[in-house]
Amino acid sequence: MSISRVTLAALTLVGCSERVVDLMEMKQQGADMTSTHLASCGSASGLEIHAAEAEAALSVTWNDGEVAPGGYRVRWGRATGEYEGTQTIACGRPGCEAVLGGLIDDTDYYVVVDALDGAGEVARTSCELVVTPHVVAFEADAAIAEPTSKPQDFPALVVGVEGAPLFVAWEEGDGGYLARSDDRGDTWAAPVALGSGADTRPALGLREAATIDGASIPAALFVAYAEAGSIVVLEGASPSSPAEPLALGSPTTLGVGAAPAVAALADAVHVVYERDGQIFAASRVGDAGFGAEVRVDTGEGEATGAAIAVDPSTLAIHVAYQARRPDGDYDVYLNTSTDRGGTFGAQEVRVDDDLTDADQTDVSIAVDDRSRQVHALWKDGRSGGVYLSRSFDGAASWEPGLDLAVGLGGDPVTPRAALDHGRNAYVIFLEGSRPIFSRANASGIFDPPIAPSAAAGATGIKADHPTVAVDSIGTIYAAWSEGRGAKGGVIHFARTP
Repeated sequence: MSISRVTLAALTLVGCSERVVDLMEMKQQGADMTSTHLASCGSASGLEIHAAEAEAALSVTWNDGEVAPGGYRVRWGRATGEYEGTQTIACGRPGCEAVLGGLIDDTDYYVVVDALDGAGEVARTSCELVVTPHVVAFEADAAIAEPTSKPQDFPALVVGVEGAPLFVAWEEGDGGYLARSDDRGDTWAAPVALGSGADTRPALGLREAATIDGASIPAALFVAYAEAGSIVVLEGASPSSPAEPLALGSPTTLGVGAAPAVAALADAVHVVYERDGQIFAASRVGDAGFGAEVRVDTGEGEATGAAIAVDPSTLAIHVAYQARRPDGDYDVYLNTSTDRGGTFGAQEVRVDDDLTDADQTDVSIAVDDRSRQVHALWKDGRSGGVYLSRSFDGAASWEPGLDLAVGLGGDPVTPRAALDHGRNAYVIFLEGSRPIFSRANASGIFDPPIAPSAAAGATGIKADHPTVAVDSIGTIYAAWSEGRGAKGGVIHFARTP
């Protein structure tokens, strides 16, 4: 649901269907890969299907080149071409999903999706996926950097499309730091200092290498943070080995503000931030510098907590945030720029559908780069839970919110999410003093909640501000601040195998 901040704001989005040819080819190669986490395939039938493997379950999603008038049928079994299980989905759009439960862990299943005609007969059939439900678990967590006398907090996490490079930034005392891993988090290069001053709240955006109109666009990392009350942006190129330091360019200072979020796509980088209860955005497109900041929210009252995502097909910029409007409580709103950050809409859009006085906060957002669905996820005071909503028309209107019931009975705090290329939301949040992770799609939760930290939640050990990311083959990455008594916070990291 900043569903990196690919987060769903944490989500780093890459690709442009018409212009970024090399990048889309790379992503297609990623979509065709299989692993123990996320399998995908496409076929001449026009059906592209994905399956995320979970404990005794599979999340099957698909994109179709056309809408099947009779809906879709998912079939699965334990031998190729032999499908004892079926599930029919009434779905009037090209991108749909199903959760297959009651499966046997560590057993191969063969899955196909049929597009049905108006009479309910099979008109087209997808390729066959071979997938294996299994228990998902994080490897042992560890600190990214040595603890100091200053607490480390507010980690930001971003990962390359195939798991490298991997970056984590955080606030530490009166400044910020950035660490890089080229082996999916097994080892980390020495942290690089970012600015000075309190409340840096760094945010990250990673641009994959691309070719636009015959010109090569190199991979780049963008770091945004607050310094001396203003938003600062750095651009860096990842070195070829961990022994080489990360080369960050000269800082660019934007407007006065705090709590930035950043999205990098193709030849542009977009930064959003808050100031005096309003949301602002500044964009850099091509070789030009950053343009003047633009007001994003349009209502009266306080707006904070901005998250950003870019549609790789249209290059539309979606910014979501929590805002107090005349009804007095926090609700989730969104506004969109269709001219690459030059202007935003004259009227913001309400995302949540709450009619009570409950607060909706901590929004994440992402765009699925195949179906163009926009996903938003937030903490919702109606149930004390985490809600998910989707838009199928470029964020102009939204489905009713779905309570994911992701917790273990407590009150989820500061949820963040990432979106995989099968439109599954990877959700992390705090329950009490420990981080909890689970996965969901519009059919609901399909992974039992698990704790990526081995220690947080025990006496005297408290976690804070978790964040999550996922790569193209479904490896899950998590980071959080973990306080141990008087030592203050230390940034911890864990991933799935």
